[in-house]
Amino acid sequence: CAGRSSSPNSFQIHTNLLKSISFHENFVARGSTTCSGPAVTLGAGVMHWEVYAHGVENGYTIVGGECPTVGAVGGFLQGGGVSSIHSFTKGLAVDNVLEYQVVTPNADLVTANEHENQDLYWALKGGGGGTFGIVTQATVRVYPDDPVVVTATMIKTAFANTLFWTEGVRELLRLLQYFNQLHIPGQLVVTGPEKDSIQATLELHFANMTDEAHAMKLLSSELRPLSIHHISTSTSVRVQKRASSELRMKPDIYPPQYGILQGSVLISTAVFQSAEGPTLIARKFSELTVRSNDILFTSNLGGRVSKNIAIDVPLHPAWREAAQLVTFVRAVGPSIEGKLSALENLTSQDIPILYSVDPNAKISYRNLGDPQEQEFQARYWGLDNYARLAAIKAKWDPNGLFITRSGVGSEDWDVEGICRKSRGLIAQALELLKLGPYIY
Repeated sequence: CAGRSSSPNSFQIHTNLLKSISFHENFVARGSTTCSGPAVTLGAGVMHWEVYAHGVENGYTIVGGECPTVGAVGGFLQGGGVSSIHSFTKGLAVDNVLEYQVVTPNADLVTANEHENQDLYWALKGGGGGTFGIVTQATVRVYPDDPVVVTATMIKTAFANTLFWTEGVRELLRLLQYFNQLHIPGQLVVTGPEKDSIQATLELHFANMTDEAHAMKLLSSELRPLSIHHISTSTSVRVQKRASSELRMKPDIYPPQYGILQGSVLISTAVFQSAEGPTLIARKFSELTVRSNDILFTSNLGGRVSKNIAIDVPLHPAWREAAQLVTFVRAVGPSIEGKLSALENLTSQDIPILYSVDPNAKISYRNLGDPQEQEFQARYWGLDNYARLAAIKAKWDPNGLFITRSGVGSEDWDVEGICRKSRGLIAQALELLKLGPYIY
């Protein structure tokens, strides 16, 4: 989408019309003689809502995101791909990609998989979109669209006092901790004050289950009453014949001047599953100023994400040891001044609070990272993986045709992404005058 891909003086490749969706009963990657099982090949213009709708018709689902208008092949997939619903049981999106088709900076159309162009294949499994080439299609594993029972436990209060966080949110985090130990994933969502109230909801996903009474029994046996004044609680349950029914299958329509900023951090299993984990995390959350239309949410890692440690991807190794991804979404006003102020507060106040939850890690997710992250090489990939990514970037894109903010190789450019830092002032001036991007 343009909101994530815009850049001054840039040339953008429009892939929205690449809408092909091809299902394979038994996919065989190019160069291989072995079947990889059921899969689907998606054109670069396919959005998540489109592949979800196609999956319903054909009885499958994929590891995809919750935002229906995010492309299934672009930055989501090439940046790692977290699914709040499926990652705990099926891994990251990049754990499930079997093959890419890529137009290289030299205008060659190549295939990247475990058998051909393995270095490019590895880089595209988390090294970031818009960096190594133009991905025109990708083939990913599909899974049966099994049923699911979803329970929702909500707390609500007229104002976000300390007890809302340290007692109410802590209890929801404790429930999430407990059910993760039973191999049941979930998601905590805190929505900012609206009409003088703030609420937090914990949804638990009981996969491949249709017995809502059994799910409620499991929850009720562990749910402790919140005897806190001014905090109301409620619990509901729903059954979905297909897990994909929990995913939106229509495009989002946002109001004019809608804008957000966001940042994210990983919380390790060691911290989250510790006896003091829920208390520590809730206390840190209470330090955030959550305003109207802001959202704070978790995405369940662990489970299959951790078990897939043998799958080599360029994401920071700490992903395989993480229990949760925490994302803070800050709504911003339409004015330039409001956006700049919100961005500064995100970088100087909000993200340091989130990093302090697990200070020994300080790992973030590039797709949902702070736009001003200064140590992006270490935060997103780790220095060893980054060195490997940089070498692959130099091989496939020696002239630096593709550049993204906080992407691999971006440190070679100025803040605006217009001039190379390593060049002299005359060469930079010539670039600004558009007398040739490759004058040395």
